[in-house]
Amino acid sequence: MTPDEYAELDATELALLVQKRDLKSEDILSAARQRAQYWDTGLNFVASLNDAPSELAASHCIPTFFKDLGSHCPSFPFWNGCKLFDGERAPALSNFGRSLIDAGTVPIGVSTAPEFSLEGHTQSELFGKTRNPWDPSRSPGGSSGGAAVAVATGSVPVAHASDIAGSIRLPAAWCGIVGLKPSRGRGSIGPVREEAGFGLANNFVVTRSVRDTAFFLDALSRHFPGDPFELSMPEGGFRAAMNARDPGRLKIAMTLPEPQDGPDAAEIAMAVERVASALEAEGHVIVPVAKPGATPDPEAMIALVTVWHAGFAAQMDQVAARLGRKVDSSTMGPTAFAAYEYSKTIGLDGFLAARHQIFTMRREMGTTLRDYDLWLTPTSAKLPTPWNEVAPIGPGQSLVDHAVEKMFPLFEFTFGHNICGTPAISLPLGQATNGLPIGVQIGAKFGREDDLLRVSKLLESSELWSHARPQNLPEFSDA
Repeated sequence: MTPDEYAELDATELALLVQKRDLKSEDILSAARQRAQYWDTGLNFVASLNDAPSELAASHCIPTFFKDLGSHCPSFPFWNGCKLFDGERAPALSNFGRSLIDAGTVPIGVSTAPEFSLEGHTQSELFGKTRNPWDPSRSPGGSSGGAAVAVATGSVPVAHASDIAGSIRLPAAWCGIVGLKPSRGRGSIGPVREEAGFGLANNFVVTRSVRDTAFFLDALSRHFPGDPFELSMPEGGFRAAMNARDPGRLKIAMTLPEPQDGPDAAEIAMAVERVASALEAEGHVIVPVAKPGATPDPEAMIALVTVWHAGFAAQMDQVAARLGRKVDSSTMGPTAFAAYEYSKTIGLDGFLAARHQIFTMRREMGTTLRDYDLWLTPTSAKLPTPWNEVAPIGPGQSLVDHAVEKMFPLFEFTFGHNICGTPAISLPLGQATNGLPIGVQIGAKFGREDDLLRVSKLLESSELWSHARPQNLPEFSDA
């Protein structure tokens, strides 16, 4: 099997061919490494490429990458994109890592991420810029940009990703793949760490097919002793629910980008409207819902950033003391260091006020959307940003100002689902006139990933679904 033949297969097909003994695991892993090495040369999405753990190579067959965030697997180094953590390894396999490996995956390395996932673009002083496979002069998004590039290029069919404001869905949209953020509490990341971002964050995967997403949702919806939540699942699991009888006529809210969202808004709105028309043709009801009634505002982004970084400085001080290092501009990039400085100003009152604001936003969004089964929006009102337009945080600029100015415009349509804890998926359902992919987001009520998967499968078989993938490494120079 050649690397190009391997890249045509999703995880479900790979597992089936190995089960039928038409393919060997070692041939799959060899093809995956070759494919990753080829694409990484120009796109820089691999933080570490390693031999598969020997105990897995003979019995597992689905190559994957762990994201460089959260230290889920002790077989690989992790950095959190930051020099402060250079040389660290996870103390144990996390519950998430165990579930991913138990599903038949073989981790072959670590994908790039910005420092502590603090940006909507994947770059760090440690690893440099990760580039979009559709146009290397542009960003793949963030923070799971390395994971999205790995999947979009066919280097692996599935890759670990995480999401606290849209970091699964934005890179999925900008790289033309599938990215689901599950419901809050759907899986476990213990035992060393608990809820990331006080419940705002999710760990999951990015894929190229809806059936792979359903498979891994079943595999990762595991609960371990001491977990704070245990969510119910549909009878027979999510794959069975995805293939079950159509749920009937759904009432779907639709929110479109507006002209003030930027020069890409009109073209992206057309892509969303085409999806709405396709769903109407299937008998579903589309109801326009204007902003801001169901969309968070910049103040909500500030509250999210505040909760996210409560205690961050104390954690970094502990790491620095353990490793005999300092927390300063030599061990942290400018955004991470701004986060460290901001964290020290939060205090208990500030944290509790931000939590209250998030609770209020959650209630408001829940009230706005209570009469709808699904919520249709763009994943982002922006197309992939040219790297020469990505401005770093300015000297002396606060993390809050940076988040409102740079992050809110990218994640305007995604981070409400983190606040509410509701599931949302980005699907490759559009293509801009310049050839770049457009992601369309569909959200559902809490715990109703089954509704998302049924509709996603329907759209995957439509003419709107983009099966295109970058086939050759484009020539590119920074000059």
